[in-house]
Amino acid sequence: NIEDWLTTLLNSMRFTLKDHARSCSAGVLDVQNDLAKLRPLVDSNIAQFALLAVQVMWTYETQTALEQCKSKKNAMKENSVRQSQVLTEMSSWCLQDLGTKVNRKKIETLVTVHVHQRDIANELALLVKSKKVHDANDFDWLKQARFYWRPSATDDVSNDGATVVSITDVDFNYQYEYLGAKER
Repeated sequence: NIEDWLTTLLNSMRFTLKDHARSCSAGVLDVQNDLAKLRPLVDSNIAQFALLAVQVMWTYETQTALEQCKSKKNAMKENSVRQSQVLTEMSSWCLQDLGTKVNRKKIETLVTVHVHQRDIANELALLVKSKKVHDANDFDWLKQARFYWRPSATDDVSNDGATVVSITDVDFNYQYEYLGAKER
């Protein structure tokens, strides 16, 4: 019947989108060593997962800097510089021929979201410098929407990893719904 067919379609879509999330999260590791690999990562993913990759990368880099700030004095300053470099790189793409309107919207969305992420990184660096934030457990970090790929986590799609969105002390499993290319 139609309900069974639609349920099968929905489950197949979510499984496919989870596979894209896993793939773009794995691509983040390459970008951390070589910023030139960001463009191929973005170009090889639809808007939803290009954005997810940038958000996972920002979360990982900022959290790592916060975890290191007690033992590495300039960790947060270096992270602020890194986030500015990422923003400069993505902004430079806007001056190029991006082909389709959808691709331009994807790149502009990434830039818009990363402006906010850069600002948060800068604010956290100032808070660490003034000793108001001490590590990744401070509320000023926890209140941010943080995106993780957790390979050992499970969700209702499958048991082989999960994309998790964390805000304060609450974790939400990403639902793998197709979102399209939305303007921000």
